[in-house]
Amino acid sequence: MLTSSRLTVDTIFLLRQSLTEAAATPGPAFVHMRIAPGNAAGIPLLLDDPVTLGHDFTRWLQSVG
Repeated sequence: MLTSSRLTVDTIFLLRQSLTEAAATPGPAFVHMRIAPGNAAGIPLLLDDPVTLGHDFTRWLQSVG
């Protein structure tokens, strides 16, 4: 359960759970997802505009939620 407006997670399960709980909690919330540094082999660097990356990530979250 999300007991404050911020939460740090390190698994996809906890990310999904915390985003669901954050969406159901009044007011702003911050979820910090820890990820491994670097890129996986064969994956190109993300050199797009940060705003574009944010929009793409938001659309992806909505599609899997």
